[in-house]
Amino acid sequence: MKKLSQILGERHMTPAEKKKREEIAQGIEKSNPGMPMSKKMAIATSKAMNESDSSAAAYDKHCADCKKMIEHISKAIDQHAKFVKTKGDYNSGEPQWHHVDHMKNMHRTLQDIHQSMSQTNDYTAPPKAIKMKESLELFDVFAEEVRADVQAVFESLNEQSQQDMIEMIETGEYDAVVEIVKEII
Repeated sequence: MKKLSQILGERHMTPAEKKKREEIAQGIEKSNPGMPMSKKMAIATSKAMNESDSSAAAYDKHCADCKKMIEHISKAIDQHAKFVKTKGDYNSGEPQWHHVDHMKNMHRTLQDIHQSMSQTNDYTAPPKAIKMKESLELFDVFAEEVRADVQAVFESLNEQSQQDMIEMIETGEYDAVVEIVKEII
């Protein structure tokens, strides 16, 4: 029997690890059909949990390495600017076209990285709850002739834009909301 400290110290498998364990167990069954179920599941459990642990560690390592790389890039850009702007035998003290071109290409590359990271963050972030009053209450502040238009435009917006409109209404920016609705329509 396991000691109580062993049982309490055990980590439970995540749903992804359980799925992986099943895949591994099926692979073991195909390659070794006579293996006892307890042994097969023990091997599959161990491999599934180790893969999960190693991917978390690899993720943390890559994050740390990316941060270090960004620091080094920042220092290298400062150093490059210093060298380019220093007057000497080699430099005139003014950036030349190739210096500008190099920085422009670097800027484009960093923009791509930034955009990719922003999109990834948008995808991995938990969904934002929309704080909403009852729809009748929310739109009752508008005159009858524009209320239906405001509500129709609101319903056509994405969640973030809906939240922005709710905040505008709650802070009393009714004229601004009506102007936006007119532009959209």
